[in-house]
Amino acid sequence: MRRLSHSDLSNYETVEFRTAVGDHGAADALPFLLEDYTGLATWAGKPIYDHDQVIGQLDTGWQISGNTITFSFLTTPTTVGLYNNPLFRFDVSAGYTPMSAEEMAVARESIELWDDLIPQTFVEKNGLGADIIFANTTTGPEQARAYLPAGHGFKFYSDVWTADPTENWTNQWLDFNGYGRTTLVHEVGHTLGLNHPGDYDFSDDDNGDGKPDPITYGVDAFYAQDSLQYTIMSYFDPQFTGAQPLDVSVGLVQNAQTPLLHDILAIQAMYGVDLTTRVEDTVYFANSTAGNAVYDLEENPFPYLSVYDAGGIDTFDFSTANSGVFIDLRPGSFSSATQGFETLEEANAATEAFNAVTDEVQGDFALWTADSYADWVELAQAIGEDRVFADTQVDGVTATSHRNISIAYNTIIENAIGGSARDYLVVNHVSNRLEGNGGGVVLNCLG
Repeated sequence: MRRLSHSDLSNYETVEFRTAVGDHGAADALPFLLEDYTGLATWAGKPIYDHDQVIGQLDTGWQISGNTITFSFLTTPTTVGLYNNPLFRFDVSAGYTPMSAEEMAVARESIELWDDLIPQTFVEKNGLGADIIFANTTTGPEQARAYLPAGHGFKFYSDVWTADPTENWTNQWLDFNGYGRTTLVHEVGHTLGLNHPGDYDFSDDDNGDGKPDPITYGVDAFYAQDSLQYTIMSYFDPQFTGAQPLDVSVGLVQNAQTPLLHDILAIQAMYGVDLTTRVEDTVYFANSTAGNAVYDLEENPFPYLSVYDAGGIDTFDFSTANSGVFIDLRPGSFSSATQGFETLEEANAATEAFNAVTDEVQGDFALWTADSYADWVELAQAIGEDRVFADTQVDGVTATSHRNISIAYNTIIENAIGGSARDYLVVNHVSNRLEGNGGGVVLNCLG
């Protein structure tokens, strides 16, 4: 793993795509959304799927039954039940270890994110017998494994095993950009019955050599939106569909922090919709009242997530942003908006926190100097400005992340507040209040 460079950030395909597909009316009148071209074009040679097709890819047909879904953490000295039965030959049981308190806390936060989406109630149990049980292992999966909810019989269905951090350091990388965190959200998706979007898995071995074959977007993605821009269940980086969420403080492409746009679509098609989630007036990001740190810029200055909200008059507030933001309030849309960048001291604190969880092979990132950090922020802003322009034809919006926030298809966010730099704010189909805070805000009222 290394910090990003200009060549990592500058690749972009939207302009070429829109030129290739030509004028399709409304799709070109508003900021670019790939799904506006469903049935009209392909992306990277792949069909752009509609909602029913996306659900068909993600829904395994299995789910946990009942109105209550229980979860617990295996903390016994050894594994129990079928995991100790030699006839079943579970490789994870030989290396079993309980999760750390930090891992358990993030697993609970992952459960809460899914709980917000569906009407079933998640309840933590002590001990054995829960629908979902979490544990670590020093054998078995390199990263993690979750069993699908086959809906009958064996108690190992819907259990989650993650590689012990002593075997894989990324599972102790648990901050909002951490791969250990995104792994737990992904694996809980499997426990509820979500599949990878394509017919692939870490253990794929098509040539019989006993080693996993390379899994690539070009070969293995069935459809255009099989990327981590749309679904946390994907294996493919968000850049494959044109997005680029950045942790500017550390200098890395981010890992998804919540279930994403298509995950919300599919899980609610399977289980139903939670109509009680944040039904009051809710402010997201700056001055957050959402009740979850992932939606609070003070706690999570570089959000990479999707927002589902069941009601109220709601606001995307980026009034504290010190770089440009592009906020698109249309359901199913993507916005390019973060805090912008942190101070040199904050960026180095984030770098030190990252270095603290890496292993010797990974090595440490050097701390920023005043000059190196200023150059990096300038680069991220310049390339973000190019990307937003390609999506919108509005210049001067120096967003440091690109298409990092989406709004669920069944969610209405009424209001948007920009920051101190030049911003672009786009309305949806309801009454909206848009506020700029200087910098030459651009308003789009064509939604």
